[in-house]
Amino acid sequence: MPLAHESHVSALSVNVAGRPSVARHDYPAPAGDRHLAIQTVGSVHHGAVLGPGASSVSDNVVVRENDILIVDRGCHHVQDQNWHRDESCNARTDRNHPWAPTLPCYCRPVRSLGSKLPSTGVSVFAEMTRLANEHGAINLSQGFPDFECAPTLVEAVAQRMREGHNQYVSMLGVSELRQALATKIERLYGHRYDPATEITITAGATEGLFSTLMALVHPGDEVVMFEPAYDAYAPAVQLAGGTPVFATLRFPDYRIDWDEVRALVTPRTRVMLINSPHNPTGTLLTGDDLRALARLLEETDALVVADEVYEHIVFDGKRHLSVCGHPAIAARAVVVSSFGKTYHTTGWKVGYCSAPAPISAEIQRVHQFVTFSVNGAVQLAYADVVAADPESREVGRFYQQKRDRFLALLAGSAFRPLACQGTFFQLVDYSALTREGDADFAMRLVRTQGLAAIPLSPFLYTTASDQVLRFCFAKRDQTLVEAAERLCALTPID
Repeated sequence: MPLAHESHVSALSVNVAGRPSVARHDYPAPAGDRHLAIQTVGSVHHGAVLGPGASSVSDNVVVRENDILIVDRGCHHVQDQNWHRDESCNARTDRNHPWAPTLPCYCRPVRSLGSKLPSTGVSVFAEMTRLANEHGAINLSQGFPDFECAPTLVEAVAQRMREGHNQYVSMLGVSELRQALATKIERLYGHRYDPATEITITAGATEGLFSTLMALVHPGDEVVMFEPAYDAYAPAVQLAGGTPVFATLRFPDYRIDWDEVRALVTPRTRVMLINSPHNPTGTLLTGDDLRALARLLEETDALVVADEVYEHIVFDGKRHLSVCGHPAIAARAVVVSSFGKTYHTTGWKVGYCSAPAPISAEIQRVHQFVTFSVNGAVQLAYADVVAADPESREVGRFYQQKRDRFLALLAGSAFRPLACQGTFFQLVDYSALTREGDADFAMRLVRTQGLAAIPLSPFLYTTASDQVLRFCFAKRDQTLVEAAERLCALTPID
């Protein structure tokens, strides 16, 4: 409110750290007075009363011209939702100012933020990486390589930047990349997507999944997914107003029980969300799985969202079977994939969604307001490598060697590896070592052994975790050797 003769000025005190509180001071503003200095009293830190032309105050709190604002860290006199006078509050102005004796404190609590994800904390991946850094630990938790991508790929991006590809590109993605992907998908899986309308480039697979679920899921809808489930799935469904419904992949083989899935499908089922190769278990969908899914879809009008980001990282002569290779499923499916896992460039965050044109159009409606477009120079570099080698078979061989190396190093330890058919994650059963829960054991590993792993419990919502940890083997051989030495040194404690 402007400072003017006979007006009343309200000063709102907003807590910026610690206990939320708001203090409000109402007092007459004398004619001609344009500024009022505010001081720090004890632990109470105030900003300043602003005059004409001022636009900000300390602690990065922005206010409008002529407004009065006090930033208060120390007002603890919060009792109820109604304003009340509190003479003991030490929020005071400059004692030399003529208004100082007239300023009581009136307080009430800040309105609750009303979190949209009240049960969601910091991602377990971010937390374990933080702990690894804090303890100087070997990080086999978060899924990224500790080695560099191909120098030729870096140079390809730099060359595209030098050529001037540094501005916004099409919201759909550069045409060269969409064309290369359409050709690749047809070659590998036998399904042809129209690159002009049915492929959307996104800021990583996570954004692709988020935009897809926001587009397809409406309040009251249900989404059937499989736990252990990647932690980005359920929050996206909840933000869209939907309800996650979980089928359980059970230790130790983590196969789908399609009878259980069928029992979970209701008229409210909007999406079935599947993931293959599966993170964290390393399992693959089989031909029988796809046929069972197709039969189930005959009984419902649900759509399918398939996370296939590890499509090229499969082992032991097996093949990734994409849902788009099954015509009945492809007609109502969104396939989400990315480049980061395939080309060791997880930080570049480029992914894509492939879907029939009507579904793609809805995804694009959301995508344009999430990121709009994705780095054009990187897209053009990916377009070249995808066109040159659409099958990317070498990456599967590369990571199979990593997996086999890690398993050989663990031989003779108390850890029992579970079957890993794809991804760059290895599950191990540690029950021979301890009866500790997985989260407690993971914390002990990082603190006492200097090794970070991921417990399975954050991937679970309705079932208890088994004694299983996930290790990422997308690491240099020396990293794997040092990690295995620390793991093999562990002996049973109870």
